[in-house]
Amino acid sequence: MPGPSQSPPSTPAEEAMQRALAAQEKYSAWLMALPPVVGVGVGVVHVHEGDADEVGLIVLCQADEGAAAPLRQIVPARLDGVAIDVQALGPFSAFGADG
Repeated sequence: MPGPSQSPPSTPAEEAMQRALAAQEKYSAWLMALPPVVGVGVGVVHVHEGDADEVGLIVLCQADEGAAAPLRQIVPARLDGVAIDVQALGPFSAFGADG
């Protein structure tokens, strides 16, 4: 049983989340510098190797699928063992206060 200064053992899900958060902190600046990346988040990523879902980085780009294809050639499938999913959002903009 853990003492007062010890934390309980981590679950695999907690460890995966910590790895993903560490990768986000380490690589966000590099990823955000790549056009057309507009965001980097942590979430559930579908991994084709093994056809499973796991916690990973989601790289959001303001482009259609065709324009996002070159980005997928630059960004590896994994960074520090963390799965990466490049998602094309298409063009978008914020609405102003009046509409």
